[in-house]
Amino acid sequence: MQIRTATYQDVPAMASLVLAALANEHPWSTLVSPRLAAQAQSVAYATDLLASLIHDASVLVVVLELSDAAKPSHQGPLLVSVSVWDLAYLSSSRPSSCYTAAVSAAKFSSPTCHGLVSLATTYLAGNMHRLPQLHLFLALVATRPEFGRRGFGKMLVVRALEIALAHTKLRQVSVGVLAGPTAYVLFSGLGFRDMDAVDFPGDAASADSSINHGSYLKTMVLDSGRKRLSKERRPDWSLLRRLVNAWT
Repeated sequence: MQIRTATYQDVPAMASLVLAALANEHPWSTLVSPRLAAQAQSVAYATDLLASLIHDASVLVVVLELSDAAKPSHQGPLLVSVSVWDLAYLSSSRPSSCYTAAVSAAKFSSPTCHGLVSLATTYLAGNMHRLPQLHLFLALVATRPEFGRRGFGKMLVVRALEIALAHTKLRQVSVGVLAGPTAYVLFSGLGFRDMDAVDFPGDAASADSSINHGSYLKTMVLDSGRKRLSKERRPDWSLLRRLVNAWT
């Protein structure tokens, strides 16, 4: 197993992985159904978006890759998990790189593209809502459905956070994320605090306009400050490092 920064050669595999992950989990699947995820327009959109992020200095893309020995049925290394870290919010004067890229990549008029742009808009709303002014934002973490619930997402988040800290030359920083039900459990276990709910965008292309009624995501934050109340849970950075060593 290897956790590393992504390259341009990883983009096609990342695009198919992300679309498959979105289509496999509620509430994301209400915007990106399995049928829409398989469409050429959807793949082109995801490919253009991820390619632009790879070349963006204010974005860090980190992947988890399995070797041949870990998956005998597949020849060659296989990308299992992808994470996208938006560094723009470490500067108060920079807009969200991920949101800008998502809108710019929407060249095709299709339900999937509209849904993904709506999703990006929701991410922006969640990012700005009750998070510290300066923070690192985990814009995406996705795992291949067939490799889900095996701890790969957690391994990637923990190690990628260390890579992000080294990349930004910071020892500590607050980290924000917008979590669905499954990710909520993962991030709670890593010490993220629940800040508030963010309404999930309705799918204008859906025949049932109420399909997302009542659906919401949670804004969560991992604090870096040392002056918090003693009753609040404090992230143990040394523990996270020990977990990385144990998993890798």
